[in-house]
Amino acid sequence: MNDLIKETKSVIQKLESLHHSDLQETSKALTATIQEKIDYLNEKNHRFIFIGPVGIGKSSLIGIATGLLVGEPPKDRRQLKELSVLTTGSGRTTVCEIRIRATRDTEPSGLILNIEPFSMEEMEKEIRIHAEESWRRRQPATTRSNEEQAVTPQEIQRLILGMTGYTEYQKPDAETGKKRTVRPFDDAVTRFNSAETFADHLVECAKLPDRNQKQWSWKQTDDESRKELKKQIEAINNGTEATAMLPHHMEIVVSNLQFSMSGSNELIPEFIDSRGLDVDGVVETRDDLRSYLLDPRSVIVLCASFNDAPGTAIRALIQFMDNDGELRQTFSRTLMILVDQGNADQVNGANGDREVGQQIKIDECQCVLKNSGLNQSNHSIPIIAFDVLQDNRDQLSSSFNNRLEDVRLKVEQQLEQLLQDAKTVLENASNTLRPPLIQRIDAQLKELLSHYPLSEAPLRDPLSGAYRAIENTRYASVVYATCLRNGNYHRLNLYAAIHAEAARKATAWLDKPVRAVTQKLTKLEQTPEYHIIQDHLRLRKRQYEKGQIQVIQKYSYSITNEIKNKLYENNKIWNRCQSEWGRGDGFKERVINHLKSWFQLQTGLVAHEKTDIEDEIPLLVDLIRPAQTPRFTLHVNNLRILRQANWEPTSLNVLIGANGSGKTTLLKTLEFLRIAYERNLPEAVSRILGGGGNLGSWGGAKDEPVELGLDQDHASWRIRLFPRSGTMDHQVDEQFLHRQAKIFTRDTLGKIYYDDQQIDSKTQLGLRILMDRGVLEPALRKMALLLKSIRVHHDPDLWSLRRHGSNATEDTFPDARGTNVLAVLRRWSQDRSQNHRFRFVVEGLNAAFPNTVEAMDFVTAGNTLTARFYRPGQELPCLLADEANGVLQLLVLLCQIANAEDGGVVAIDEPENGLHPYAIRIFLRQTDQWAKRHNLTVLLSTHSPVVLDALNGSPEQVFVMKSEPDKSFPIPLNQLKNTEWLAQFKLGELYQQGEIGSNEDDA
Repeated sequence: MNDLIKETKSVIQKLESLHHSDLQETSKALTATIQEKIDYLNEKNHRFIFIGPVGIGKSSLIGIATGLLVGEPPKDRRQLKELSVLTTGSGRTTVCEIRIRATRDTEPSGLILNIEPFSMEEMEKEIRIHAEESWRRRQPATTRSNEEQAVTPQEIQRLILGMTGYTEYQKPDAETGKKRTVRPFDDAVTRFNSAETFADHLVECAKLPDRNQKQWSWKQTDDESRKELKKQIEAINNGTEATAMLPHHMEIVVSNLQFSMSGSNELIPEFIDSRGLDVDGVVETRDDLRSYLLDPRSVIVLCASFNDAPGTAIRALIQFMDNDGELRQTFSRTLMILVDQGNADQVNGANGDREVGQQIKIDECQCVLKNSGLNQSNHSIPIIAFDVLQDNRDQLSSSFNNRLEDVRLKVEQQLEQLLQDAKTVLENASNTLRPPLIQRIDAQLKELLSHYPLSEAPLRDPLSGAYRAIENTRYASVVYATCLRNGNYHRLNLYAAIHAEAARKATAWLDKPVRAVTQKLTKLEQTPEYHIIQDHLRLRKRQYEKGQIQVIQKYSYSITNEIKNKLYENNKIWNRCQSEWGRGDGFKERVINHLKSWFQLQTGLVAHEKTDIEDEIPLLVDLIRPAQTPRFTLHVNNLRILRQANWEPTSLNVLIGANGSGKTTLLKTLEFLRIAYERNLPEAVSRILGGGGNLGSWGGAKDEPVELGLDQDHASWRIRLFPRSGTMDHQVDEQFLHRQAKIFTRDTLGKIYYDDQQIDSKTQLGLRILMDRGVLEPALRKMALLLKSIRVHHDPDLWSLRRHGSNATEDTFPDARGTNVLAVLRRWSQDRSQNHRFRFVVEGLNAAFPNTVEAMDFVTAGNTLTARFYRPGQELPCLLADEANGVLQLLVLLCQIANAEDGGVVAIDEPENGLHPYAIRIFLRQTDQWAKRHNLTVLLSTHSPVVLDALNGSPEQVFVMKSEPDKSFPIPLNQLKNTEWLAQFKLGELYQQGEIGSNEDDA
């Protein structure tokens, strides 16, 4: 090993000489990975982490493995409990995880017990939760379900009773002489008139300020010292140690730990007895499990029940590991122990032979794991069976050592392969065949990746993991317990569940492309012609495997941190959830609905909408990227109030300004350009601008033309309308440029000049004529597609929709005023390929009006179509005609958004009319999500402070209209006002006060 590490120093020095050459990517990656392996092998500390169900016997295994016993090895279960320094029993005997390690050089010899205590605030909260729940349970009007569990875990209840002086004890009955359990706590509860006063009493009894000791030590490690250590651990567990707080974890330090690593005495072991898995719990909600599993220096010891191995909890944990790309690497460091408690000789086929029975059970367990549906075929977990009373302790030590040796040996082999790759690079650094071969390989990978487009982020709702965890939790009382702790409860940690779901979704999202690439590279490694770039093939494989893990890690951690920062300290939402307790069945569903409603109002949650895939995985930057919203600039000159307008919108844009500043005119200009393209210019002037009179800029020169157009990429399309004296008509010319070169022109006589051709047209625009003729010019076709995608909506006709419904045959797309939305909705509901649009509308209505709209259907009478809504829990429908204007308004708005095709442009004038602020926020949330999924450009003009408040922190999405001569508008708010100044206020408040979007604000 030492020779291997010495060799790496020379290789690294040579690789560093290539860091500024054409081989810098390869040399830097190899150097970093080699150094990572060296650091791993040089580090001597390793952990054995025991994970298993409550009461499985983890503490007994650790006690035997480390020799933490008082006296001789135990002969039976009673002796084991008496002689083990660790508290053993039927489960829930220890309040926290326990760590055991050898004494370090800087520490005194003997025995040391360290604890990491709860803070006073944390402890007081736990006492108050237990006090209030205990008081509530003992009130005459309180009913308790048989399935209900306490909101404070059994072991912590025991500790609180000890802390407060209400420990239960046994006392002989005066009449019968039999022992009975005395519960002073139950009597104490009845003496208080309120939960608050009872909680105050318990907090006072606990004397929390005195509980500040963190360490106890003994100079010897003899049996007497071990007895004292055992008593101290039990006192802390029972809350009877007056100087100790409830610990997050305990640490036992032993100077002569009776466990040594084979092969090298330099390796330093640590044993961790984790909190037991709840059989009825959800493993991914345990916040400590991920840190255990991801520790690269740990061996994971899964402890399973012998009789039903691997058992429900362990199977769930293994499936959790397999579904998470970040956790899959744990399988190579995992060992399973079937905890035999004298049952092996009773196994069918063992014929009373304990060793044969153990082997039969091991084989059965391996078959279960093999058939459990793991995604990766190379997940192999070594399994042993062990009885702490009958089997030799050396067998246990040997299993641990073997697994750790396997782990370190694998790292050594990886280091040897890396050194071989480095030598290949150094030997072929100047080989002219390498660059073209590498280019050929990367071209093949790009072609392969093109079959796996990843245009959308893995998650739509970052709280989906919390919903799933709540649904899967057996006891509603456990959900209530986590609500009392703002979602952060060790039996149901909703933030851990959010993290787990994000990681699972990201894993599934990336599995296919990464697996395809790694399989391809493995095959190419066997091809002789690529021998001189074997290092590159393996480099790419490592980059994809590691890149997937990095993407999963960053994605899940960023989502979890963002959610926790907003949700954990939000007492309002948790108080709302807590208030649902005791209101009958459906508590879990009501909590989920509260969380969903909270999410709908959070416009600042964006971590789930993006990944770092392009930065972490090679060759994806040009191939796999989210589709972009159409980028364009709208130009308007000399049109009525719009003296000069140049607008480059982004995805979701809000247009504000004083009355008469030109907001509606600007949106109508987009509709004008679409109608002019699809029909003809005179119809566009008539329908959109109300005729040709008085089109020019008010106050401008009478002979100055009106100019309208769009820029897209390097293309520029312009239409100019020249006033004609004595008539309402206008002369028109048209021009299309690409990279400053003329593609076509149309003069005022209607003559179109394109590619040395002259084409006559009376009313149609040149762009439409050329498209109809099948011209293949890419810039022309792209501009035409943009124009066809534009939809502008305004002034929904709710009166007609309420009184007359929709024409059943007009179901192509929603018209500008929404009178045909019912026909469109019915078509969407019946067409499988369009049903997602229908669901979007109904889900949005349900989110905004949860007590009004759960479902809807349609009723036809002749050629008239009407709709009915169904309220939650009601079978009889309500007619759409009887609903409030706000419901109809939102129905129309959501249909207009849902109708847009991918990459389209949707403009809506003052969508807030008739809507409650809550419904406005739901509309914006739904619109933002739909726009991002379908790459829409959404343009909203508004006078609503609620709309602006939704964009706090995003002033670049707010555009301000002003009617100032010789200035181009609209202006992004972050250019109009200082962003640091804006960050101090809510945008809605600034708008209400006239600081922005009024005639008084200063440019």
